Amino acid sequence: MFVLGVLLVVSLFFGSLNFVSAQSATTCCERSVDGAYCQNLPSGECDSEYLSSPTSCDSTSFCQLGTCYDSDEGLCMQNTPRKACEEANGLWSVEVSPPQCDLGCCVLGEQAAYTTLQRCKKLAGGFGLEADFRSDVLDEISCIGIANEQDVGACVFESEFTRTCTFGTRRECSAVELGSVVLLESEEEGVESVGGSSEFYKDFLCTAEELNTNCQRTSETTCVDGKDEVYFLDTCGNIANIYDSSGVTDQDYWEKVVPKGESCVGNPDSCGNCDYLGGSICARAERGERADYGDFVCRDVNCYNTANGEDYVNGESWCFYDN
Repeated sequence: MFVLGVLLVVSLFFGSLNFVSAQSATTCCERSVDGAYCQNLPSGECDSEYLSSPTSCDSTSFCQLGTCYDSDEGLCMQNTPRKACEEANGLWSVEVSPPQCDLGCCVLGEQAAYTTLQRCKKLAGGFGLEADFRSDVLDEISCIGIANEQDVGACVFESEFTRTCTFGTRRECSAVELGSVVLLESEEEGVESVGGSSEFYKDFLCTAEELNTNCQRTSETTCVDGKDEVYFLDTCGNIANIYDSSGVTDQDYWEKVVPKGESCVGNPDSCGNCDYLGGSICARAERGERADYGDFVCRDVNCYNTANGEDYVNGESWCFYDN
């Protein structure tokens, strides 16, 4: 009787183990009920609308990993299951780096990003810029170097025994032709000298007092190719900050570059912070238009009182039937 009891207990014990094992058996779910793709889970957690297999996902064909290309954003995501990619409207490839995922340097004004051609076009469109994609740049470090060349600031040099200045990029400053010159690193942070003859001061305007140049403030303004805003001009013909009538005699406003996001907003008579995507762009003032200083204003480019009697903002499209 004792032996029979022991055998009965052992039998129940192993039966319990077998029951637990059956419940926790690994199944590869193409998609789980929680929406996750290609997970090794108990079979009851698989979405019945998708494929499943009583094995590890590493051993299945439907959960093979590849590269997913998002043509809208121009982004490539590696190690992505095919189904996850297709349901996100992506283009799936078994290749690690399909041709559309080739990287290059996307130069965006004074910045740069190491990304795909389509992503470059997407970013450029968002900033209202032309896409400048350089496929011959083969690594991110080189791309960052190009971005550094786009730094803007004051380029100070001697001309006819006068300390003068041009405002532009670091690269333009390094190309100033003052005899045979070589770009050297200066001990002073933020300053580079070209053969000891030209110095670049990142983010400084040519009218900064500490630079001691012959460039002075004015109340003149101008438009700049490729930019939306109205800008002040100095006596050397360089652009300064965005036109703000309150800063015309404020030396602090003529020291360093003030970013667009920190510049004035509001009345176009006193502020030149135009925004083409927002409905305005720099233009020479015409009859009925005026600015407190200078001859340029933020011209409204929205559409008003159209043939169908409606107003539309810049970039908006509409259909009109004229019978």
